[in-house]
Amino acid sequence: MDFARQPYYRRIERQGRAFGASASGSAVGAVWALFAETTRLDERQYSQRRRTPDTDTWGADGVTVGASVQRRLLGSRVLVTGFAGYPSAEGKAT
Repeated sequence: MDFARQPYYRRIERQGRAFGASASGSAVGAVWALFAETTRLDERQYSQRRRTPDTDTWGADGVTVGASVQRRLLGSRVLVTGFAGYPSAEGKAT
């Protein structure tokens, strides 16, 4: 069998963006922080085997929110930290 050598090219294009906000302060001897972020990622992949290549595409959206609090106890000998966060991501491929 004779296999002709053909080049294989793969191209990937990615575009992403994010926006976030945060707030912090202190109350009742504790320091706290809140944050939120939203993200978007788009990706396209081309397999160059002919003049008009097929394209695989992915798109994903994400949201992350969270809070953190710190407080010193026992005359500043102990530092207690708490954190809660919720990340989510959802997307589809075509």
